[in-house]
Amino acid sequence: MASSYVSFLNRIQYLSIVLICTVLVPIDAQDSLGNFVFKHLGQSQNLVDFQASFFHQDANGYLWISSTDGYNRFDGHKVKLYKPNNKIFSHNPIITSNIFGDAGGDFWFSTQSGIHRIDNKTDTISSYRIYSPSEEKYLALPKLFYINKSNEIWIYADPNWYVLSRTNPGKATFKTRLDSKFQRVKVIQDAQGQPKMIAGSYFGKGFYLKYLQQNKDRTSRRLSPHMIANLTNEADSILWIASMSGLIKYDLVKDTIKSLYPPPAGKKGFFDVNIFKKNKLWIGAIDARFYLFDKEKSFTPLEKYIKIDQKYLPILSLDKSFIDQMNNLWLVDWNSGIYHTNLHKYFFQHLIPDRVNSFQRQYDVNSIVVDHDNRVWASMGDAYAVYCFEDDHLISKNTLNIPNSSHLVTDAMGAVWGVNGKNIQALESKKSIPTGGTIQQIAKLPNGFALASTNAGFFLIDFKNRVASKLQLSSPKNSAFALGSINTIFVDKQGNCFINHETKDLSIFKIRGQSLVFETNLTNVGRINNLIEDITKNGYWLSSSLGLMHLIKTKGSWSFDNSYRQYKFLNAALNGVLQDQKGYLWLCGNEQLLKLDPKKPKNIRKFTASDGIMSGQFLTNRSLRDHTGKLYFGGTYGITMIDPERLNTDTIQPRLLLDGISINGRESFSHLNVNRLTSWKFKPNQRNLSFRFINIDYLSPDENEFKYRLTKRSFLKKGNNESPWVSLGTTPLLSLANLSKGHYTLEVIAANSDGLWMKKEHALRFSFYIQPKWHETNLFYFLLLASIVFLSYGIHRRRIKRLKEQAETELKVLRLQMNPHFIYNSLSAIQSYIIQQNIDKADRLISNFAKLMRKILTDSVKANLSLQEEKDLLESYLLTESLRFENKINFEINIAEDLDPDGVFIPTMIVQPFVENAIVHGLKRKNGQGKIRVNFSQNNGMLEVVVEDDGDGFIKKESANTHQSKAIEITQRRLALLPNSGKESASLKSFNLADKDPSRSGFRIEIRLPLAYKAI
Repeated sequence: MASSYVSFLNRIQYLSIVLICTVLVPIDAQDSLGNFVFKHLGQSQNLVDFQASFFHQDANGYLWISSTDGYNRFDGHKVKLYKPNNKIFSHNPIITSNIFGDAGGDFWFSTQSGIHRIDNKTDTISSYRIYSPSEEKYLALPKLFYINKSNEIWIYADPNWYVLSRTNPGKATFKTRLDSKFQRVKVIQDAQGQPKMIAGSYFGKGFYLKYLQQNKDRTSRRLSPHMIANLTNEADSILWIASMSGLIKYDLVKDTIKSLYPPPAGKKGFFDVNIFKKNKLWIGAIDARFYLFDKEKSFTPLEKYIKIDQKYLPILSLDKSFIDQMNNLWLVDWNSGIYHTNLHKYFFQHLIPDRVNSFQRQYDVNSIVVDHDNRVWASMGDAYAVYCFEDDHLISKNTLNIPNSSHLVTDAMGAVWGVNGKNIQALESKKSIPTGGTIQQIAKLPNGFALASTNAGFFLIDFKNRVASKLQLSSPKNSAFALGSINTIFVDKQGNCFINHETKDLSIFKIRGQSLVFETNLTNVGRINNLIEDITKNGYWLSSSLGLMHLIKTKGSWSFDNSYRQYKFLNAALNGVLQDQKGYLWLCGNEQLLKLDPKKPKNIRKFTASDGIMSGQFLTNRSLRDHTGKLYFGGTYGITMIDPERLNTDTIQPRLLLDGISINGRESFSHLNVNRLTSWKFKPNQRNLSFRFINIDYLSPDENEFKYRLTKRSFLKKGNNESPWVSLGTTPLLSLANLSKGHYTLEVIAANSDGLWMKKEHALRFSFYIQPKWHETNLFYFLLLASIVFLSYGIHRRRIKRLKEQAETELKVLRLQMNPHFIYNSLSAIQSYIIQQNIDKADRLISNFAKLMRKILTDSVKANLSLQEEKDLLESYLLTESLRFENKINFEINIAEDLDPDGVFIPTMIVQPFVENAIVHGLKRKNGQGKIRVNFSQNNGMLEVVVEDDGDGFIKKESANTHQSKAIEITQRRLALLPNSGKESASLKSFNLADKDPSRSGFRIEIRLPLAYKAI
């Protein structure tokens, strides 16, 4: 006995105290390890050390598993090991505590030599030796057992309780003395999450409680013969203790042992206890067996084998168990690895004669029927034995002594009969019915009879009277049926017989008396593997080599509803079809099972080995539904049994995380925990990005689906410019190539293996910025734009200069065109006076003409004149013309008072041509005195020049028109070359005064010029 105690202590020395909240899981009818599907965690996932004593699941869903000298983080796909730095310690560290998370997201655990922190930001591990200044020593064998909300780290080092700070974890502050020789220490919290008491267990002595909230000095030290293996608490009132003496229920309120439940007879005791249901405990026994304990009644032993990789394996050794927050059960075998399953999920059950040795042989299912007691009978295996199952338990076995017993059928009383060559034999009573040929196919009729096809024809089987009567075919053309060409036979509740034969046709008959009456024939239906009646509407569902078909009968005519043929996934070969009580179709292919809603064919759910279906492939015409609605599908490794009413959906929202980033094909940020970052900045040449995701799913991680949405920020688009969601299928990798510069937001959502998508508002969301290349920067665009502007401005300046030079040249030409005209007219007048020998007038005219010519020569080189200079020029000209016309011309030149005569400029001699026209074409023909008025005024920011005479006005004659048009044309050309003031352009307008006022005579010219205070 002592040696067994020592062995026990060596095995459980470092087992953890597991605090697990009550988990409500529907496994009443599945309280058997064999009915769960387990997965193995071992070397293929990089777990090399199976000595797991501590488990912890963090807020992200990662599972932390201790090994001998480090912690493994498992995400459902792979394991990452965090191992302390052994160089700072004198010996190898051995894990002494569970792992705890602090408020900053870092994780802490202890070893025999110190304390260690896993930095959640850099994903690195730091190690510290713990020094106690008050005792002037380093602490030996410290055990971290709690981190409070103030980030104080609680350490137990025999026999004292110390507190460490997160910022200086190498320095310990003494708290109080607890007790010595604790195997483990844990904190029990109250309903508000505050520490209520400290529990410690002794090596072979019992346990110790220290109350923290009230009666601070109160302790309870229970010395007893109970060798404690593990503790777990139920809230803050009950403590369940696994011990060599049995299961102990301790009342924390009354501080007393409430009950002691000894182990079953012949058992050595318990090493583990977990609360997994409101009224049940999961108990691990020393003999590597697990029990379910209902807390008050009894222990229920569980099978000592588990289903893993579609095979059943015996449990040889179990050293630890754990139930996480996601209802996953973890079983530890220190020799072979860790096995895990989900306690919430409903797994399909497997009917097979020998579970333990199932991996050694194959069980091909040949036929399945259900009897009146709802027991399932199946012929399977190479010996053609017939097995009887009740639920998932084998209860009997019958053997038919010939190799042709591949068909079973039930009579009207529910008794099971098997085909035995030419005979049909009752399995339990051994009664026999002979037929006239070797039976190939058989189907039960609604009246309790059966229809059998043989190589000698069709026979009607009367089970009650044990008679087989041969039927006559009413249609001779179908006599080929009797020659062995029948594939399958199905009979509905109305007595319609559906016969599928090798020609891939479906013929429909009715049994009338002793005849099989032909009704119709449907061609090209393929090989039919199963036919059932549709319970929701008139019709039949067929699974065939061509896929799913829907057969209907309308007004006595049979036809197929081809609306389902548009779905490609329904056109693949199907080996069976069943319909549950809610109308859903269950379709089996080679190695998969589908659930289909006929009303919404796109709504399809796929089931695989992770849901519990058997390995190998499903066989044709090997399916049925029993009286309670359970479904059975036979295959090469037994029968898969499904209870559709118990089928559930995983309601735990997917936990999606970023697993890694690659830049231009190379892994990046490996030194950081990428999930701590919400934004990145990439260099200009980092345009090809790959993001890896992980959805925390421990049972079916390869069946998760992913969608993403990539949105680029745009400053030009307004409103909602979000991109659509894009499916990644089951590939947790997104590759983005040749991205342009800019700000992006990436959102990713995931669905678990049951098709439950995470809410989009909870999507994994992060942003990144791709820096522009040098030619994509705003500075480059600014410099480019500035260069274009400066270049355009230079070109524009050169063009303006050239145009100005051109304008000045044209003005000079125009002035040169006008100067000879003045000279000619003046000289003509002088000549006239001389001829008339009017010397005085000729002298005055020559004197004024000389002054005028001097002024013209002086001003002609100027592009612009001030108003005063223009006025002086006009006065000289008009005075000369007045002498020439013998004072017949009066004139008046006015400059408005609001104009500065010396500060406002006007193009040189722009008014003179119109004054000349007023004299020549207006006043010259007038009898008597004539008058010319020239007014300079300001109007709406423009200089307005008005030349008006009181002559005869503009006479539309060719010569006059030509001369007048010439003056206007020249002036308009000059005006067009003037710069624009920004308000309006220079303009010229002329009209007869009589056109507006018939009482007046004369002509008026209006010139509007930009008001210029310097040379134009």
